[in-house]
Amino acid sequence: MDQEKLRATWAEFCFHLSDNISPKINENVFEQKVLSMLEKLGWNEFRGEIKVKPSLQIGRQNFIIPDIVLYVSDNKAAIVLEIKRPAEDLSRPPTFRQLRSYMRQTKAEFGLLLGNEIIVYYDGALKKCADPLLWFKIRFKSDSTEGTDFVDFFSRNNFIAGKYEPDLKAHIARLERQQKINAVKKRLLSEETSNRLLEPLKDDFSDIETSVLMEAMKGLTITMSYGEPDESIKPISPAKIVFNKPQESILVTKNKQSGKYFIYLEDLKNLNARLINPDGRELDLSADRFEEPKYERVEYLLSYKLITKVQFEKYNVVCHRPTPVKRKASIHIPSQRPSGSPSKTSSRAKIKVTFPDGIKICLPKVAETMVEAIRKIGFDKVKSLNILMYGSPIVSNQKYNQDKYNWSDAGSGVFVFTHSNTDKKLSQLNEINDGLGLGLKIEKVSMA
Repeated sequence: MDQEKLRATWAEFCFHLSDNISPKINENVFEQKVLSMLEKLGWNEFRGEIKVKPSLQIGRQNFIIPDIVLYVSDNKAAIVLEIKRPAEDLSRPPTFRQLRSYMRQTKAEFGLLLGNEIIVYYDGALKKCADPLLWFKIRFKSDSTEGTDFVDFFSRNNFIAGKYEPDLKAHIARLERQQKINAVKKRLLSEETSNRLLEPLKDDFSDIETSVLMEAMKGLTITMSYGEPDESIKPISPAKIVFNKPQESILVTKNKQSGKYFIYLEDLKNLNARLINPDGRELDLSADRFEEPKYERVEYLLSYKLITKVQFEKYNVVCHRPTPVKRKASIHIPSQRPSGSPSKTSSRAKIKVTFPDGIKICLPKVAETMVEAIRKIGFDKVKSLNILMYGSPIVSNQKYNQDKYNWSDAGSGVFVFTHSNTDKKLSQLNEINDGLGLGLKIEKVSMA
């Protein structure tokens, strides 16, 4: 199917499974509507490719009865569907466990939870984790690019041909890379690494009495960064290491209508965003027209032609830096600058959050700082304050009105509302601090 047909088919999905029904629709009636849409994708119940509530024997006496199973050639189960009324919460752990059990028992590689949204899981040989891998979630919005991808990938002929494989492999590669990065960061942030970095200093001061040297080294800070040391960075708490975002990754967002990637530069006060389009032009556009920004490796974006060379060249010009190259991390001890000493800063602003234990969070994007600060505070604690923005809680297990507002995925099914400017995020963090009595220091600082 061409893009126009894909969008039209997805619009039918949205109409029959969301827009034209009550959330409390009878589950059997809803199931029949799902069946009719599967037929639209080329699956046929008459040919035995769709089986509804099949009673499948497990062992000598046990049986399982999935809602729907889709089969390919040789009666091989390919996809298991667990259907729930739109009024039900798909994020409940028992719902996932039931789907996982059906996938394992039928040996189906794909599982779909289908209710108020579509959640796609993969449990095939490409993944390395124990549980089925969450591939993507799709809300029933007619302009959703994930929706048209779903129609494209799960149309029977395309599915059998494996059209989904490049996207799935790229998704798994990103997850595995991020897991490796997280593991390395955990090691670098460990007390053992900090002690190992400080140990060589003892040899340089061998003429000083050991007890005096150890006392002098108490509270000594090591800062790690990429590129040249920035003397404007102030000391942080003992044995803590600060990471700057590697230049090999950039923030990108996908246009909801065209599916093209734009490079994301910054949030603007009027809920617009400053972006670089595929033609290399710098534009201020409504953030509502784009999906949630996320960091991706430049190598990945260019190799899969998700961004253009001219687009990336413009990004380097805007950011006043050459094309990123791999560098070794440099280690330096920040110098103590005299009070009032001037520093070179740009006009852009960031937020810095300092916790009572000395940990500081100040990331390149204000939305990232907000998410990581809330993560350290505790998502459940922040939820308990019931802070709302445009009628939506700022921490939630689902993205309300995601066609209108930006949400940041914090992982584990948690989302943070980030559709606001820097001053509003600063105000919300102060509200969280006051409401929970955390004793945080929250500042707006210039971007160095």
